[in-house]
Amino acid sequence: MSAISAAKTKGAVHAILSFAIENLQALGIVGMIIVFAAIEPHFLTFSNAMTITQQIGILAIVAIGESLVIFTGNIDLSVGSIVGLTALVLALVMAATGSVLLGVTAALCTGIVVGIFNGVLVARLGLDSIIVTIAALTWGRGLVQAVTRGQPIRVENAFFTYLVDGKILGLAFPFFLIVIFYLAFYFFLHRTKTGYHIFALGCNEQVVINSGINSGNLKIAVLGISGLLAAVGGIIAIGRTASALAITGQGLELDVIMAVIIGGNRLAGGKGSVGKVLLGVLFVGLLSNGLSIMAVPGTVVQMFKGLFIILAVLSDRLAHGRES
Repeated sequence: MSAISAAKTKGAVHAILSFAIENLQALGIVGMIIVFAAIEPHFLTFSNAMTITQQIGILAIVAIGESLVIFTGNIDLSVGSIVGLTALVLALVMAATGSVLLGVTAALCTGIVVGIFNGVLVARLGLDSIIVTIAALTWGRGLVQAVTRGQPIRVENAFFTYLVDGKILGLAFPFFLIVIFYLAFYFFLHRTKTGYHIFALGCNEQVVINSGINSGNLKIAVLGISGLLAAVGGIIAIGRTASALAITGQGLELDVIMAVIIGGNRLAGGKGSVGKVLLGVLFVGLLSNGLSIMAVPGTVVQMFKGLFIILAVLSDRLAHGRES
């Protein structure tokens, strides 16, 4: 009986550990909510929930594009710079033409072009995606700083303000943007052949090539989509600041990558889901909002984020090791 009891106990412990590892992100979110709510009662109010929704709008949308790149086994470190660059393009075109449509179109086209350019370097020249996108991050940020010279370029328009502060049925408009984008990309990733090919590429590129799929075109496509969604983030950023700034999007790439990884998606590619990306975005959003409400200095917040990135990578390694 003692041997049987010990086996049952060991099995129960194993089951609990497996459940904890597989649901680490959800447990972390629940834990944060409990801690922050206990420290600051305002944290669990509807108004703060809408504030969080507004704060994570850009992060949530840009994270979708980043996740596609990570699912293929690559990474895009240029998304923050693309956000800043596309915001600048929008501001300049609107200042020159006065047209919202032309400004938005120019911003979206800029994001796509930069993303495809990165993709061509990775897919056709065989360059490492980390190096390519770090270069894009550097030249993109430098270009924005050279043009703005540290001065904001104002864009005051009700349309852009509504993207951030607007409400429908009492809910913040960014909430509906997030729902629409995540539903669309859920069906794209999990209900289409292209979505299956993206995951397959992250698992084994040679198998994909042997199956007759053009892996190079797929890499270009996902980096192009990443650039496009970063441009959407740039458009929303204009509504938040009413201007294009030299620092727009700065550091966003780290938050985006942290959200994708901390959601439980495999860093090496080949496995993940849109739902896990959203879970990671909520984790980052709750962490930032909770620490802000507690008046924690920004430098300390960055330290916390760095710690969670390490924990997320460690979790990814543990999960990957268990699967192996």
